[in-house]
Amino acid sequence: EYADANNYSITGYYADEGISARKSMKYRKGLLSLLEDVKQNKIDMILVTKLDRWFRNIKDYNITEEILQAHGCYWKTIYENYDSSTANGQMVINIMLSVNQAECDRTSERIKAVLDYKRSIGEVTSGKCACYGYKVVNNRLVKDENVSHIIEDAYQHYFTCYSIRSTIAYLNEKYGDPSPSVNKIDRLFKNETYAGKDKDNYNYCEPYISLEQFKLAREVTQSKVRHGKYPPYIFSSLIKCPICGNNYTGYRKKHKLKCGGESVYIKYRCGNKFNRHGGANITEHILEEYMTTHVPEQLEMEMAMLKADTKAKSGKNPSAGIQ
Repeated sequence: EYADANNYSITGYYADEGISARKSMKYRKGLLSLLEDVKQNKIDMILVTKLDRWFRNIKDYNITEEILQAHGCYWKTIYENYDSSTANGQMVINIMLSVNQAECDRTSERIKAVLDYKRSIGEVTSGKCACYGYKVVNNRLVKDENVSHIIEDAYQHYFTCYSIRSTIAYLNEKYGDPSPSVNKIDRLFKNETYAGKDKDNYNYCEPYISLEQFKLAREVTQSKVRHGKYPPYIFSSLIKCPICGNNYTGYRKKHKLKCGGESVYIKYRCGNKFNRHGGANITEHILEEYMTTHVPEQLEMEMAMLKADTKAKSGKNPSAGIQ
């Protein structure tokens, strides 16, 4: 309505719903998308409702403001009057941003203090939800008698073999459909709640295992290194599809030989090859030949251009500063 009333032409809408303006801009996908369009000079002015909906982070605001100024783009609030084109206006904006950021940080500290207190007295901090094997009664975690025997059986089996995979197979075979999912079983050995601990509270709830057993399970799990069946595909995600721009991924192509043997080729293809376009496969040895032939030449060219550019700007020999 504001745009229509002022004869503005809307080129796009950008929103970071559910994300605080205090968050780092790397988490605000809407803002990042907006800045990309600004860099392409698609936008002359950005409309926001209020300053605290635009930013509550001084550092990210200043980074954004540099990008906007470089591309002749301005921003304006609908319900407030800020002028970013003057030094006095920038001072007022920075003061208000400081106030908004401090207010947000104080609120965060108060919430954290409340949650820490709740944990210290054994109260849950995640609403009515509880991890598998527990239920919430009077705002505290107690064992769920419907599944507690399965969890105890899982731990008993695990400490005879120290294998999560074996434990999963054992529970599936013994309990069938009532058996917990793979993710739930995996969390039995990652969530310290099952040892009765939450943050600094070692008596948070009734444990299924001791803290020493939990630490032992974590050490065993982290010490196991699983190697893939095949060597890694070294060019995966480094090649872009010329048709759709998607990453190429590696796969193994097997070919039966007349002598009865088998030949294996490593190839790369676009993930959209089968459901969107035909595209082409690239054999790894062809990629290697291309890289060894062209990359050194391109690198030498880039280095020469860099040296020439640096020398032109400084008037000095840049060789000593390039590594």
